[in-house]
Amino acid sequence: MNRFFHLTWWVVICLFITGCNQTSKLEDVTKFSTEKKGDYLLFHLINPLKKEGYIIEVQDSGNVVYKHSITDKHFSPSDVFQYNGKFYFASGAYSNDTKVMKYNPASQKVTLIKTNQNKFIEKYYNDGDSEYIVSVIDNNSRNEVCDIKLKKCLQFSNDYMAHDVTTLDNHVIVVGVDKNATGNKEKVVLIKKLNKNLETIEETYIDFYPNYFTYTSPDQKLYLFMFNGDIVEIDSNLNIHTYSMELTDIANNITNVKYNKNVSLDKDSILVNVEIQEPEKNINFLAKLSFKNGGIQMNIVEDSENEDILNVDSKSNEVFTRSYVDGKTVITIRDTKTLKVKNKLKLENKDPIYFVDNIKK
Repeated sequence: MNRFFHLTWWVVICLFITGCNQTSKLEDVTKFSTEKKGDYLLFHLINPLKKEGYIIEVQDSGNVVYKHSITDKHFSPSDVFQYNGKFYFASGAYSNDTKVMKYNPASQKVTLIKTNQNKFIEKYYNDGDSEYIVSVIDNNSRNEVCDIKLKKCLQFSNDYMAHDVTTLDNHVIVVGVDKNATGNKEKVVLIKKLNKNLETIEETYIDFYPNYFTYTSPDQKLYLFMFNGDIVEIDSNLNIHTYSMELTDIANNITNVKYNKNVSLDKDSILVNVEIQEPEKNINFLAKLSFKNGGIQMNIVEDSENEDILNVDSKSNEVFTRSYVDGKTVITIRDTKTLKVKNKLKLENKDPIYFVDNIKK
């Protein structure tokens, strides 16, 4: 009787107070289906040194109510590209496959996209007309750019490795970086303009070294973010305009400026994670960049030190960041219009979260 009594009360507590942290295991990520027990899905992609990652369902309080453990290597760390409400994960060599993982928030379903080539994927781009990838660099510091619908690839150049691909006004624009360079030098960046058959139309050069992440605006401009702090704007005719950002109010002895991941807030602005490097320290913060009236305005987001941008949810008007407090992961949820903090999800471990989806909207 006592045993039954204790068991009954454990069930009551589990169901009505804590919600029960239930678990499931998936060997195939495309079989994922949310239980919709929580308010947010948090993706912890598989650590290359470990065998599994997971998707957890958490409540607004940060309480984990369901955990989906995933051993499928497609669920690996990657650059994330957003297009038309869907998210694309290019997991490079971590996945040991050539497919791109796609997550659709509308259905909470995961699918895999064949890329019609045999190289691992570094970056993915979709403009609605076609889909493009940049492959991982091989042992000879060479890689390729491919149109996966056209089933056509090209090796970028003998002296340059492909850094990024986008489209501007129905032309393919590929950014290449001198494979032997580690910093600024003459012609360190090669910009190629191609037609839709991946044939070269023209090219130009830039003498400053770019950060990893770029931005393509709705008005068909490509922005490169340079380590010297400048932001370079390129149009479809390969006209180049350089904006020198005033950063001396933040730091006096700047050695490098890292513009890390960025996400679009609206048609005129993005949120970017900025890291200013000095000999003695680094300063890390979020900044809103507004592209208006022929210029770029930077506004630092209040109380945003050491937050890494994850992704934006345009349906719920939320942008998600990751930070670590007292050795544990904290997901900060900000309003995309005001950038004020709406909520913080404080987790019980320090596992990095790479992606967040609001499933209560």
